[in-house]
Amino acid sequence: ATLRAALSGEAVSAAVHALIDDPESEAPLQLRVAVLRLSAERAAGEARASWLLRAARLAREEGAESTLCRGLLAEAIEAYPDGREAHEALLETEGDPLAKAGHHLRLARLLARTAGSDEDVAQHLKSALRLAPARKDTQAAAEAHFAATEDAGGLAALYAAQLSALE
Repeated sequence: ATLRAALSGEAVSAAVHALIDDPESEAPLQLRVAVLRLSAERAAGEARASWLLRAARLAREEGAESTLCRGLLAEAIEAYPDGREAHEALLETEGDPLAKAGHHLRLARLLARTAGSDEDVAQHLKSALRLAPARKDTQAAAEAHFAATEDAGGLAALYAAQLSALE
């Protein structure tokens, strides 16, 4: 058996406490992220996502490469697709406008599915339209949402995006 498999839950908890929770810990970032990933491996669903989100936050605070943060956040979303926090954190780390538009669209769909407010859904749809006005999936989602909620301002934003995509 590997060391990873042989470690008890108590040993992993002790490592988390010693390396992450202790403010005086000087352990390297790579080791601290590894311990949080190990904790994530021992959990499922929302709990797994929580450990991965914690690792991503730590990596971001320590100035790690954005690819590490995005990778951890993508794993968190895979573990718990309805986790709003991980989706929002992934959106914050994205620099590419087209990818950012996709994240806004996914967040809008998530919020619509999980009882998010109509205003939050609309805000993400409008952001996606601003970033990628020609995306047909964004236009369709925006039209459905804005029509269903009778959001005249949202429909105006949609039509403006459609016009700008024609130019």
